[in-house]
Amino acid sequence: MTYAYSFHGLTISLPFPCPYLPCAESDAAPDVTVVHGPVARELDNAVATDDSWAAGYCWQAAPGRYLLKGGMKSGRFLVEGGSRITLQRNENAEEKRILFHLLHPVTAALFCQRGLLALHASTADTPAGAIVLCGRSLAGKSTTLAALLQQGCAMIADDVTIVRPAAPGGVEVVAGSSVMHLWDDAVLGIGLNVSGGSRHPTRRGKAALTAPAASSPRATPLRKICILEPGTGESVEATRISGTDKLDALLECVYGPLFQEEHPGLFPLLAATAEQADIFRIRRPGNRWSLDEVVSAILDG
Repeated sequence: MTYAYSFHGLTISLPFPCPYLPCAESDAAPDVTVVHGPVARELDNAVATDDSWAAGYCWQAAPGRYLLKGGMKSGRFLVEGGSRITLQRNENAEEKRILFHLLHPVTAALFCQRGLLALHASTADTPAGAIVLCGRSLAGKSTTLAALLQQGCAMIADDVTIVRPAAPGGVEVVAGSSVMHLWDDAVLGIGLNVSGGSRHPTRRGKAALTAPAASSPRATPLRKICILEPGTGESVEATRISGTDKLDALLECVYGPLFQEEHPGLFPLLAATAEQADIFRIRRPGNRWSLDEVVSAILDG
């Protein structure tokens, strides 16, 4: 049995249910197919490898191919040609880990192979358009997204944001999965009630939350990109990025490796993104809670 879902503007066929994706139209042909099957332990002629390849969670990549080892409680994923994912489950695989790896690093690799821009970012739908929140791990992407949702915004994506071309010559983002993950101290700081809820499959200090039903199902024009960073000052600082520095800033936010062979149209997409979106660095104090000020800087800037 297979299940068809809407997935960042595409239709994906899965051999198992996924509660975090909306169902696709009944007559929609799949753009991406996930199947169970054997996956090699290493990728032949890998061009890029993460630093922890010998550990339980690690990846290898080459043009048109991406291999993820998710650890003993997950499995191995092989992404090929931007349209096919083969999954070999480990004996002790947990469904929530399989789904987490599928919807995060595997998704980013898949859309990179399709020539789209995969950002390590969370995104909110606002009256002015999509606001993308980028940054390294622990930068506060999901926490800031949750705070924007409390301001009446809608969730487009958490952790992985896909940017695609839009006519005429613009760019847009489309909704991904409906699940987001927040550190417990962030949950307390925002004032959310997650008692009895699910947990992050690999990080015990994080809660898993399903976004409100108002999450945006449509394509949304990209309005702003905010790169979140810890700062050294006492106040929140918002600095606009301009000129060619915008392209460098965008490349900082890309999720995973890029290969020229996969991306003949990537530079035009990067250029269109840089032209359409205002890009800011948002630096917050490292010694106090400043989320309300960060949100104000994002919405008012």
